[in-house]
Amino acid sequence: MTANPLLSQLEPVAVGAVIGIFAALVCQFVLARCRLRWTWALVPATIGAAALAGAVVESWSVALAVGGVVTAWWAYLLERRSRESGGDARRAAKELIGPIDLLAKRRALRELDQGVVARPGELVLGIGSRGRPVSLRFGGTSGRHGLLLGASGSGKSNALLWCLARHIDARFGAVVVDMRATSCSPGDSNARQTRRASCSTNGRSTAGIGGTRSRGETAANSKTS
Repeated sequence: MTANPLLSQLEPVAVGAVIGIFAALVCQFVLARCRLRWTWALVPATIGAAALAGAVVESWSVALAVGGVVTAWWAYLLERRSRESGGDARRAAKELIGPIDLLAKRRALRELDQGVVARPGELVLGIGSRGRPVSLRFGGTSGRHGLLLGASGSGKSNALLWCLARHIDARFGAVVVDMRATSCSPGDSNARQTRRASCSTNGRSTAGIGGTRSRGETAANSKTS
């Protein structure tokens, strides 16, 4: 007595589907735990679909296809709900990492290792929470406003000097006005050396207006005025 060919084909499909559904539960937990996007689930889904398209109807190929599709669909719905919720949930959803993000991160970090700190129309400001470089666009003819916030000692002055030097590298002019005579003031040696080095590298001229006053002089002038 020979077995039914149809039943012999349905058996690996049924077994693979059950395995894929249970695997989707585990994969969803891993994605949420590791802060990964739903697009990672497309990798096993694609492998399984390619195997099935090649007439490889086995339990493992069905499990990959079913598990990948179910995981991707489930994780996508959760991510979309988080984005639509707004607030902290939206920010957390934006910080999820996908395969494309990982490739872009590796490429960007390789460029930083090679000394690429500016691209056409933008400068690299630092490394963000997703591990990728954060860029700041140049203002161009219309200008651009920016605001640096941070506690004392967090690196605001160094970040400002970095932006200043990169703008000079991009052939922009720069005017520094510091009303509190901090480390970025025109008379400060570190800021002055940074400006002069950038201008010298790019063949630009530099000029300083006045110097810094001490806090005692500023307080005295305030009392007499």
